[in-house]
Amino acid sequence: MHEFRNIKEINYIASCRKSVLSMLYGKYVENGTIDLNETIRDIGIDEDKSLLPIEKTATVQNIITSRSGIFYQPVNGGYDKKDVLPEGSVKPGEYFVYNNWDFNVAGCIFEKKRNELNSELSY
Repeated sequence: MHEFRNIKEINYIASCRKSVLSMLYGKYVENGTIDLNETIRDIGIDEDKSLLPIEKTATVQNIITSRSGIFYQPVNGGYDKKDVLPEGSVKPGEYFVYNNWDFNVAGCIFEKKRNELNSELSY
């Protein structure tokens, strides 16, 4: 990068976290650490106000493709308010909406699964 550009110049990059996270997921999906069909209920993902039972059936695949059916507003930006539906109105996997809640949870799942693997390997 230093050779390519002036590193003192500030550039705006949007949505690179999703691309990097997708690359990181690959190895762990391939080795079986992350199961794309596992539900967030099974992983232990919830919210303070508690997700609805239907929302807890969202799979890792639904989360990483922003099709969880969970319309919980994230603390950071990236929430497509105009396309949000009422809570519990769609099954996970049926509806895409750009929502950083899904991507935040994808990061949480990755960290949790990687930590589980590391603790198994340390024994």
